[in-house]
Amino acid sequence: MDKPVTLAGPVVPDAPSSQLEEKWEKWLGGFEPKTVIFCAFGSECILKNEQFQELLLGFELTGLPFFAALKPPAGVESIESALPEGFELRLKGKGVVYGGWVQQPLILSTHLWVAL
Repeated sequence: MDKPVTLAGPVVPDAPSSQLEEKWEKWLGGFEPKTVIFCAFGSECILKNEQFQELLLGFELTGLPFFAALKPPAGVESIESALPEGFELRLKGKGVVYGGWVQQPLILSTHLWVAL
């Protein structure tokens, strides 16, 4: 046909070639497939403290394990200081709230996720 072709997507990325950090691999390895909630808003979405706490309390109410990769709320210095009172004790081992960079493509390539 000799017509130019312009690809517009979707573009499927190559499979990740690196390995997931050991601490996340170990933590995620403790759960059955399709049982973990994953939440990541990226670096551009900064929640207010009230929104941050409501989101985490909502995860707690599900009763499911969760992994939340979030920035600290606006005006709050650290993730730890923004957590709802008693949150860490109630959810020890069942939920992760992490404020640093995570290997999202590798995390999502596991088959643990019930919701994103």
